Amino acid sequence: MTRTRLLRFLSLIIVAATSSVLLPATARAWVPIEPTPGQPQLFVGPCQTASDVDCIESIGAFINGAWVDGVVTGRTAPTATGGVCCHEWQIPGLVNEDGFDRVETMGQLEYPGTQGTLPRFQFEIHASTQDNFRVPYESGSNACTTNRVNGVCVRYGNTQRDVRFRAVVRLGWLLPSVVTPKAGDSLVTTERLAADGASRVTVEGIPYDILGVDTATVGNVNDPNARGAWKVNRFAFVVIDTRYAWTTQCSEKPAVIVADNSWRPSVPAFNASTGVLSLRIDNPHYDTDGTTVWMGKYQARIPLETARCMWGPTVNENTQFTFTISDPQDAANTATASVVVVGDAVVITATNFHYSGPTLSVRAVASTPNLPATGAGRMTPEILLAAVLVMMGLVIIGSRRRAID
Repeated sequence: MTRTRLLRFLSLIIVAATSSVLLPATARAWVPIEPTPGQPQLFVGPCQTASDVDCIESIGAFINGAWVDGVVTGRTAPTATGGVCCHEWQIPGLVNEDGFDRVETMGQLEYPGTQGTLPRFQFEIHASTQDNFRVPYESGSNACTTNRVNGVCVRYGNTQRDVRFRAVVRLGWLLPSVVTPKAGDSLVTTERLAADGASRVTVEGIPYDILGVDTATVGNVNDPNARGAWKVNRFAFVVIDTRYAWTTQCSEKPAVIVADNSWRPSVPAFNASTGVLSLRIDNPHYDTDGTTVWMGKYQARIPLETARCMWGPTVNENTQFTFTISDPQDAANTATASVVVVGDAVVITATNFHYSGPTLSVRAVASTPNLPATGAGRMTPEILLAAVLVMMGLVIIGSRRRAID
């Protein structure tokens, strides 16, 4: 091979290598989808295949220092119309109030287009109802239309307290923009699956005690004298798609976690024009004894990527936030609160406030751009390699021209 042909051959190799570095092949992007509106509520059960969506992949509990996975038993509980609402699982080592290690899962998917219903996925793990274990309402209330035994209003058993639970669910179209657990120390991770619109959502946390509300109180929960009828301990959360609740602007960003200890699913709101993230929480003012004030708990975690979508690109560890609480029942209602950037998220914590219907609001008021240090920008290895290859190619081509000349 002559020197000219060798240089031509090497220059082609250099150009090909440079192109592969500068112009990498891109895979087809995952895109969100929307379902046919107006579909009826769907109760979801355990996943049957690796490709199933709108199903429960797994559940588990952290017991004696290790995660223990639940195993489906095959037993189910019915809906009021004769369908299946709940599936029973066994978690070895778990000891619920009834002394057994069995729980039930209930997942409900709400579709868009149904009047008065926010598209969302509601999920809970509660103690199994299969063993007929029942406990009278702690309040002694007799205001119930169902769950009455020998004239006494009763509740189902609770899950073992102070145990960390985990659930993994697959969703076919609902974007996991916001997750609202009724649990402390909550963690949420999301993963996009192969199919467009599909996601895997993992939620874990330690369930809060929650007050149950009887039929006499449900219409006036915000009454200053309202009290809970019974206490519930179960692992529950709601997944909200902000395409239907706020705006599409941040709906595909990492999930916001908003946790509290109120009696029903809470739906936070974000006002893009004012920059206020707010949560209105309804709950009885008193515990089941009618005298002990039920104190509120609120925790939220907003990944920085999502926070920058909500409040602007300069949000960082220097950003200042305001926290306010407003309560139409008590203008003096206050909270012990903090809003800080910790690691890669804005973390909101509020305690020692009371119910009946406070609104908790957070807003970013100032931030210092997190600019890189003065000097040359960083060069990634890929860019460096491409630059070297380009220079080598130019040298070879120049040598080749000199050889030809």
